Amino acid sequence: MRNHHFIGGILGILGLAPIVLLTLSFGEANIQSVAGRTSDLPLSSVAAWLFYAAAMPQYLGYVGLALGLFGLTLVVLRRILPLEPWFAALLVGWLGFGYVFFSSIGVRESRHGLMLGFPLVLFAVLALPRFLPARLAPAAAAALGAATFLYSLVFYPPPTVEGYRAVTDYVAQHAPPNAVIMFSGYRDGNFVFDLRTHEERSDVSTIRTDKLLLRMAVERERGIGQADLDEKQIAAFLREFGVSLIVVQPGFREDLREMARFSAVLRGPEFERVAHFDITGSADHADTSIEIYKPTYPVQPTRRALQLEMPIIGGTFRGTVGSN
Repeated sequence: MRNHHFIGGILGILGLAPIVLLTLSFGEANIQSVAGRTSDLPLSSVAAWLFYAAAMPQYLGYVGLALGLFGLTLVVLRRILPLEPWFAALLVGWLGFGYVFFSSIGVRESRHGLMLGFPLVLFAVLALPRFLPARLAPAAAAALGAATFLYSLVFYPPPTVEGYRAVTDYVAQHAPPNAVIMFSGYRDGNFVFDLRTHEERSDVSTIRTDKLLLRMAVERERGIGQADLDEKQIAAFLREFGVSLIVVQPGFREDLREMARFSAVLRGPEFERVAHFDITGSADHADTSIEIYKPTYPVQPTRRALQLEMPIIGGTFRGTVGSN
């Protein structure tokens, strides 16, 4: 083995060490995903092993996929001379090993297979000279890529969920200074991101209701714990932390005891609904509406320490919310 190969291998191993450490420390849920969930396709089924094959047209389009498979066939049969043998083996191994690897993981999602598309793109480019003069092949490859991109923009726009911008506009306009907002819904990321785009309202703090009342590592299938708080205790928490507005997805996890109690508090005399927003979009979404509640009692601004468990990383987050 040449010295530079040995040095490159050592550096590669050292470079992977941080990823391994981060996965062991914070990626417990990802490690569990390898084993799958009860709702996933069984590993012994044909559907499980054809899942990413069926997803391939989403990555490359049918023309690009056909060219890629034709180029793969030429590489396997050693009919493409300009390709170095070691590089051909790398690309074929990338595709083959990657397909087996992703298909073996319990949680299957189309986006996971995107990395399988890279060698097929190269195979497609290598196949073009078989149909066109060599001088036209580069231009044809660029034209095919541009056409695929434009076709995707026109006929396959990115899935969207709309409405959270209007929700955060309302919150930014009506929340008092140094307000504490409570959010209860599936798309907390949409809400928090849109609220942070209101740079003039960096004083607003957001608390997620399910983080307060539930103990769950991303997915309910892996188990869920509930706080033992009755309706009076939940209402007292909202008072003590000076919650000014509560943003709620109606029906969100109300099959769970604690979330049902939280909803009952909002329907009581201490809160009133002040706004309603429709949630629309092209992506599948169970959150069809968002409601905003505010207390009927005077809110006392306060600054309180808050501690939340994070089962996904086996740790605890501590911080403060409220007035400075």
